[in-house]
Amino acid sequence: MGFLTLMKSTSYAFHVLFYMAEHSNDDPIQLKTIAESLALPENYLSKVLQNLNRANIIKSIRGAKRGYKLAKNPEAITLLEIIEIFEGPITSELCLLDLNSCIFGGCKFSSAINELTNSTRSILSKNTIMGIHDVKLE
Repeated sequence: MGFLTLMKSTSYAFHVLFYMAEHSNDDPIQLKTIAESLALPENYLSKVLQNLNRANIIKSIRGAKRGYKLAKNPEAITLLEIIEIFEGPITSELCLLDLNSCIFGGCKFSSAINELTNSTRSILSKNTIMGIHDVKLE
């Protein structure tokens, strides 16, 4: 298990947004095209797109040229924003010991957890879809 494990829907959202950022000057992209291009299940992907649409990250286009387009500039879409749409807020309410209640009356890790939470939020809010999109992985 990694430190930050994301749900499948969050992972799909990132893949969709990277794909859409590459095709941002094109016509709206149909669900079927996105699903086939990314080898993702259409039904599951539809729910991810609905969440992104409700959050005003993408927009659904109706009519002859129906499909999806980015509603925001990729430089304005932060990693934090996407993660919190699907995972909920990143908070310091975390028990590293996985206990329902602390036997010490207060968390001994609270200072470290707060620092980790603040650092994580800061890093994720400074990085955008476009910034990550431009990184070439080898």
